[in-house]
Amino acid sequence: MAAILHLQFLSACWSSHSSVTEVPPGTGSGETSGDSSSGGSTGSGTGSGSDIPAPTQFAIVGDFGVDTPNEGNVANLISTWNPEFIVTTGDNNYTNGLASTIDQNIGQYYRNYMADYVGGYTPYNAPSSNRFFPVLGNHDWDCGAACSPLPTPHLDYFSLPGNERYYDFTWGDHLHIFVVDSDTREPDGTSPTSIQGTWLQAQLAASTRPFKLVVLHHPPYSSGTHGSSVHMRWPFKDWGASMVLAGHEHSYERSLVDGFPYITNGNGGQTLWPFNTPIIQSRLRDASHFGAMLVQATATRLTYQFVGVGDTVFDSFTLPVAGISHPPQTNWLMNTGSTWKYFDQGTVPDPSWKNPGYDDGAWLSGFGPLGYGDLNGTSPATTVSFGPDANNKYITTYFRKTISIPDPTAYSATELRVLADDGGVLYINGVEFGRTNLPTGTIGNSTLALGAVGGASENTYVAYAIPTSAFVAGINTLAVEVHQNAANSSDLGFDLGITATTYPEETILARQSGWKYLAPAAAAPAGWSTLGFDDSSWSVGTAPLGYGVLNTGPPTTIISYGPDANNKYPTSYYRKSFTVPSHTQLTALFLRTQLDDGAILFLNGTEVARFNLVRTGVTYST
Repeated sequence: MAAILHLQFLSACWSSHSSVTEVPPGTGSGETSGDSSSGGSTGSGTGSGSDIPAPTQFAIVGDFGVDTPNEGNVANLISTWNPEFIVTTGDNNYTNGLASTIDQNIGQYYRNYMADYVGGYTPYNAPSSNRFFPVLGNHDWDCGAACSPLPTPHLDYFSLPGNERYYDFTWGDHLHIFVVDSDTREPDGTSPTSIQGTWLQAQLAASTRPFKLVVLHHPPYSSGTHGSSVHMRWPFKDWGASMVLAGHEHSYERSLVDGFPYITNGNGGQTLWPFNTPIIQSRLRDASHFGAMLVQATATRLTYQFVGVGDTVFDSFTLPVAGISHPPQTNWLMNTGSTWKYFDQGTVPDPSWKNPGYDDGAWLSGFGPLGYGDLNGTSPATTVSFGPDANNKYITTYFRKTISIPDPTAYSATELRVLADDGGVLYINGVEFGRTNLPTGTIGNSTLALGAVGGASENTYVAYAIPTSAFVAGINTLAVEVHQNAANSSDLGFDLGITATTYPEETILARQSGWKYLAPAAAAPAGWSTLGFDDSSWSVGTAPLGYGVLNTGPPTTIISYGPDANNKYPTSYYRKSFTVPSHTQLTALFLRTQLDDGAILFLNGTEVARFNLVRTGVTYST
C-alpha cells in the first residue's frame, strides 16, 4: 500500500486530452483553492447554490439482465438512490431475449419502476407513470423466430412511447431522452439517413430542453472487447445532442470526442470484460466493478457518477449546459515533399536497412515525391532509377528518413499521409506499422503489388492512423519499401507526410507544484477546504506527495503516516491556491489526478469530484 497525491489543473478555454474530471465554471474566480482528500463531505458536488430547485435524479444501467447476484446487487444499489426513473443501455434479457426469461431477468428486480407490469413477481407497487425506459440490445434481438421481423418478447413486456423500439420522452424542465435502436436488425435502419436517423435529427432539432441525451446499445467509440461500432457514429453533436450513452461492452468507459462525451455503461450484472488498447478519445475506464450511473440534472449542468456496488464512486463528470467546446488542432510534424534517402539498385539493401542506426550515407537523396514516369499528369520531384531495361524494371525501391519528435505523448493522434504507387510497407524504428496493396506474409524484393494504381490514385495521398506509441522521444527512423505491380510498370511514386493532432490547453496549475499538506491523527479543522482558511501552519512539499513504493518511483515529498506502520493515518489533506486570470473566459476546467487510494477534490470549498470512496458519509476514518 502506498499513498500519493499528484494533480494538475488544465485549460481555461480548452480541455485536456487525457483528463479525469471536468469541472464547470461557476465554482469561483480570482484566487482559487483546489483541495483533495476527505473531510466529512457528504454531498455529490453538483455545484453552486444557484441550482435550485433540487436536481432531477435518475439512474442508468446496462448489460444487466442475467438473474445473478451481481444483477441483484446493482439493482439494490439503484434502489437506495430512489431515482425518479431508470434508463437502460440494452441487453436487458440474456441470453436470447426470450419471453420465458424476460420476467426473471428484468421484472424480478425492476418491476416497481414499470407501468402496466405484466409479470408475476410480487409485491408490485405500481408507479403513477412509467419510470423504466429500456434500450434494445443485440441479445434482446436474439430470439430467433420470435424476433422476426420485430423483437416481440420485448415489445409485449413493456409499455413504452412511440413504436417502443426507438422513442423519446421528456422529464421535468431539464431533460429530453432519446432512445435509439442501434441493432442492424432494426427495420427502420441504423444509418444517419435512415428512417430512424431522420426521426432523431428532427426530434433533436425540435427539443427545447437544456439537456438532450441519446441512449443506444452499440458504442460509437469504445476500447472494449467489441471495439467501436462505427456504424453508429452519427452526427449527434451537430444535431443538438448533449451526450451519448451506450452499453454492449461489459465495462465502463468515458470518452470525449472534440469535447462531446460518449459514455459506455455495461457493468450492470453480466460478466465484466477487459479492455483492448485504449482509443485516443478514452479518458477513464473501469472493468473491475459492477455498478450503474447516478445522474443529476439542473437547468445549468448535468452531473453524473459511475458508482460501484457498495455505493463507491469511481468516476465523476459535470457537463455545462453549453457543452464543452474543444476542437482539435492538426499540424504537420513532417510535410510531404521532404527530403528522403533512397536505394534504387534493384537488390536488397543490408537486412538492417529499416532499423535505427543503419548507415545510409551511401544512399542518394532527393525531395518527394520520388519516382519516375507520369503520375496522373504530374512528374516526381526526384527521379529514381528503374534499371537498364524499361521492360524489366526493378520491382522494389527503398526509402529512409529520420525525424525528431521531442515528446510523442504531447499528441492525441498521429496520421501518415502516404503516396505509394503501386504498393508499400511502412516501418517505424524497425517495426512494421502497415502495408498497402501488398499480400500478407513475408515480403521480398521481388514481391509484386496486388494491383496496379492508376488515374487519380497515382497522386492521391492516403491517410493511415498510427498510434503515438509508435514513436520515441528524440530521433525516429521511417523506412518504406515501394513495390511495383509488374516489371513493365510505367510509373512509380512515393511520398509521405505526418500530421499530429493536439487539443489546445492552458495549464493553470502544473504537475509537480508545491502543496500545503496536513497528515494528522484526527480530522482537519472545519472549513479546511474553503478559500479563506489559514493553512500557514501546514507543511509544504512538492508533488507527488505520499509514501511507499509507487510504480512511477518514490514520491518527491514524503508525508508522515503516523507512529505505527501497522495503523497508519487513514486520511491526509492537501491545499493549493492558484490564480485564474480571466474567469469569464472559462468554459471548463479539467483535472488530471494521480491518486492512491481514494480522494475527494474540492474547489473553493465545493466538492467537484471523488474517486474510490463511498458516495455519502465520508469521514476522517473512512
